[in-house]
Amino acid sequence: MTKDELHISLSPPRLSSIRSLSQMVEDFGDAHELPHSKIYMINLALDELITNSVTYGLSARVEVSLEVTDTVLSLTITDNGPRFDPTELKDPDVLSPLEERAVGGLGVHLVKTFADRVTYEFTGGTNRLTLEHDYTAGPRARRPDDRRGTSMNIEVAEERDGDVLVLLPVGRLDSGNARSFESIVMDFISSGERHLVIDFSRLDFISSSGLRVLLIAAKALKAGEGTIVLCSMKNHIEEVFRISGFHRILPIKPSREGALEASG
Repeated sequence: MTKDELHISLSPPRLSSIRSLSQMVEDFGDAHELPHSKIYMINLALDELITNSVTYGLSARVEVSLEVTDTVLSLTITDNGPRFDPTELKDPDVLSPLEERAVGGLGVHLVKTFADRVTYEFTGGTNRLTLEHDYTAGPRARRPDDRRGTSMNIEVAEERDGDVLVLLPVGRLDSGNARSFESIVMDFISSGERHLVIDFSRLDFISSSGLRVLLIAAKALKAGEGTIVLCSMKNHIEEVFRISGFHRILPIKPSREGALEASG
């Protein structure tokens, strides 16, 4: 059995460090021909867990270890913050209708659901969380275009079709730029837009921070008798919507044409 590892220290952890960390993980995946879907799951976990650490000031130092064998990809995160066991958290409600959906609380749920095995221990004043992902070795599919960058803003292309505004977020929608995306979307709604289509064809990554923005926008539009329709998602992003239950509360179409029809 072959094995290789990647070790990264974040001291202190910052949201701005998630982008460079993501690139290191992508490069590690390329070097070992790991499935893109598994690397996506690892980067999603890093976004969610490091964001929690930064937001709540849980620790001054986070250690990230990525280990690959012939059949298992393991991510271990250790920190020196107060005891926090994600496995004890109650799963969020992913079945309630739009009006009853709470904003937030999905990050750890996504992390735990994607992993095949989750273990936690608190020893010597250190949290240690390990996520194991089984995979089948083989040629790796071409990874998405490198649009990650380090900007805390997000590029969003705009197109119009009658009274429907089409927005195309580009690259990543994560904890680093979700606030920027929220500002863009809510400014359009505040200025009177009532029918939005979000075209995901140029989006390679979304975390729970991005889902939060979509939920806020959907609630605001429904209150004003407007509509929001999503379309053209890549498979791994569509899986995030399924696990979070967002496919139940937001219409998702395979093509822009279908989304525009549903907006009419």
